[in-house]
Amino acid sequence: MSLEDWYHRRELKGYLGSRSIPWCNNETNTFCMTEPWTSPRDGYGGNGFVWFLNFILAFVFPIIPWEVFFFIPWAIAWAANRHIKDPSITKGKISHLIIFVTFFSAIYGGLAHPLGLIQAFSSLAGGDGICVVHPPPGPIGAIGPPFKLYYGFKKDGWCYLLALHVISVSVVGWYFLYIVVKERSAYLASGKKPWFKVIAFIEDWTPDVLYGRCALWFFVGGISQAAPYVGVYGKNYFGDVLVSTGGYSKRPFSPGLTENFAAWSWITAGLFFMFKLKLARGDAHTQVFPQRAGDLK
Repeated sequence: MSLEDWYHRRELKGYLGSRSIPWCNNETNTFCMTEPWTSPRDGYGGNGFVWFLNFILAFVFPIIPWEVFFFIPWAIAWAANRHIKDPSITKGKISHLIIFVTFFSAIYGGLAHPLGLIQAFSSLAGGDGICVVHPPPGPIGAIGPPFKLYYGFKKDGWCYLLALHVISVSVVGWYFLYIVVKERSAYLASGKKPWFKVIAFIEDWTPDVLYGRCALWFFVGGISQAAPYVGVYGKNYFGDVLVSTGGYSKRPFSPGLTENFAAWSWITAGLFFMFKLKLARGDAHTQVFPQRAGDLK
């Protein structure tokens, strides 16, 4: 498909029919980035609750630090290895890392992503769904600027795979929420006050616990995040889609390649932690670290 044909196609599919406030004839105008504030009309938007969720997501995703996400799993791996080599350290211990991974997964996966569940199931049913917030990128990258809502992209491969991403990350996030509740209950039952009133600040966590949780979170999160880009494969994928503005953030300084690097980093890290988990399952690799350096004596 030529670029000219694609532009014509997107007009027919409703790209230029995205809701806009009266003075927003120029969609690239900075003031038009407040467009989601407008109320649903023209048969779009479903009910007010769904529109409100879309409004929230339209502002959240463009500010997610995809560039930082690339380094998170490897920073955890480095800190874990540092503690294993030096059990006397007091900051960045295995227990601290487990608490971070557990809460990060529970909040980001189990609380944030479910905001898009209604839209995700709508996409799977053939509706606009999640693509109202994240329309599939075309041959020149993201459809348009961030903070806007778009319609007319139902039944696109990107939409289906993006819906599966939201659902899978939500399910994993709920599992980590279950872990938080379960461990908090166990800690309270022991008669101790939980750290942050939520989860135990336990000193005897072993590396295999950290590796197992990291393997699950990073692998599922990474592979489901990369999947939607498979749905746009063929739209000059390597020539434009990856080097133009990313479909998730719609930020000019965050090309599709950046968003893919973050996803591929998580996939690789998930496999890495699976390997570390297999090694740590043996008795020789399972350690209980002392709380204080003096306990080493």
